Amino acid sequence: MRALTLVISTAARALSALCAALMCTALVAMALSVFVQVVLRSVFDTTFLPLDDLVVYGFSIIVFTGTALVFRANVHLATPVLLDAMPPRAQVVGRWIIDALCLVFLLLLLVEGVAYARDGMHQFSPLLHVPVGYIYAAIPLAGFAGIVFILDRRLAECRARPHDEGGRE
Repeated sequence: MRALTLVISTAARALSALCAALMCTALVAMALSVFVQVVLRSVFDTTFLPLDDLVVYGFSIIVFTGTALVFRANVHLATPVLLDAMPPRAQVVGRWIIDALCLVFLLLLLVEGVAYARDGMHQFSPLLHVPVGYIYAAIPLAGFAGIVFILDRRLAECRARPHDEGGRE
């Protein structure tokens, strides 16, 4: 069990760093693209349309990598809204139900995202001439990372919980 926990914990840290790096890179690319577009339009009365594609693609990457990081931080909407309204014992069961439902959603995101990204490798951005499958790869990444993050958190909670051995503490 320790080996599995170590592998998942290591994977969670690596995926968290990857998602954060992709998100920051996309955000910087978007900010620079918008800035350049504003300068081009206001100073030179022209535009460079591929930068508009870059903004849309960056936004897609930010949405999906950000979604994964929300699962890492365990701050998705279900946590405060539903659980705070429950009594403490029901919150434990509620957390398991919420995580199970999230895992089903993330698995669907992973499976369908892989198919979507694979199909997107045959479609090219009209302005950037880049296979859009690269952009769509953020979808299965978010699904996989979210699954790993939930498993990492659940395993950490199991390790932290004191075990009762035959009535002795």
